[in-house]
Amino acid sequence: EGQKAHVWPKDAACDPEIIDLANFLNSIGGNIQGAGTHKMVIHGVRQKDLHSTVFRPVSDRLEAGTYLLSAVSTGGEITLHNVVPEYLQSVTSKLEEAGITITFTDSNTLYAKGDKKLFKGVDISTGWYPGFPTDLQPIFIPLLAIAQGTSTIKENIYEDRFGNVPDLVRMSADIKVSNNVAVIKGVESLSGTKVEAQDIRGGAGLVIAGLTAAVTTEVTGLGYIDRGYENLVEKLTSIGASIT
Repeated sequence: EGQKAHVWPKDAACDPEIIDLANFLNSIGGNIQGAGTHKMVIHGVRQKDLHSTVFRPVSDRLEAGTYLLSAVSTGGEITLHNVVPEYLQSVTSKLEEAGITITFTDSNTLYAKGDKKLFKGVDISTGWYPGFPTDLQPIFIPLLAIAQGTSTIKENIYEDRFGNVPDLVRMSADIKVSNNVAVIKGVESLSGTKVEAQDIRGGAGLVIAGLTAAVTTEVTGLGYIDRGYENLVEKLTSIGASIT
């Protein structure tokens, strides 16, 4: 409140959600400049100058990426509506490199189709937006675990992001982690077993691994997954997944 400006000179996040939040706050009378760049300036305003508005938040790119990977990792196909192609570019480009067909049918609709016989390994290095999102690398691993050849994932953002790897190894994945790099050698298939989610994205990755695996996979620790996804089971079963 008041007129003092708060400045983040060089390290502000550029994520789409930051831009969206700034747009919302500006729409109710806020004064935020530079959202989407590494320098943001926030000018305080008086509470009495704020007002109501109607605002539609941007779609969740991490949720979209999860459903996208859940379909193509099983060799299936999916159409996603209300996505922003630019926000998913770092993910879709790696999927295409891995042998996945990606088509944007209009400005906000994505179609993707996977073929397990064509999956091939890729190298990923996570980074701040617009780099490859750290949240989606544990969700990408199940696909790479059954791809041809060797893949590497270098985690540059969050040191504990490989938390689901031990359970994936128990599902017959060939993954070795050293410091912040995971080396993944593709196997013919994963095998189902009992696993436990340790965090939101790692848990979603275990669900996807279970969808690709032979026999049955039991995932516990659903409290983590429910924090990040609304009606995950219902949405996946609506497109053909076998989950109870």
